[in-house]
Amino acid sequence: VRAASLRALRYSIHRTTIFDKFLQYRLDYLVCRSLTIDLRNARERLEAYKFIRRLFLLYPQRLPHSFVYVLDAIVASSHFISIPRTGNSTPIVRSDQMVKCCLELLCEI
Repeated sequence: VRAASLRALRYSIHRTTIFDKFLQYRLDYLVCRSLTIDLRNARERLEAYKFIRRLFLLYPQRLPHSFVYVLDAIVASSHFISIPRTGNSTPIVRSDQMVKCCLELLCEI
């Protein structure tokens, strides 16, 4: 549901008044939460990333700082993400696929 909401919001935020309402209601925290959610929700994370990229293309001077902070946090924690297994002592180590995309967007910002 959140992925579809982010997609609809991404397509409807083309006017400045809508963007002002977005900032007024602090919906940037919802986008940040969707981006930092569990790795299994890849579709939601991708929609949140696309939303941030679209806002950067439309309003580069007004991009919220929370977006920069969350992108930086994803890149900073990119070494390895360990998922503990039940019954075994060795965790499964899986890297985050969004790190390269987030790093690319941070470089553009």
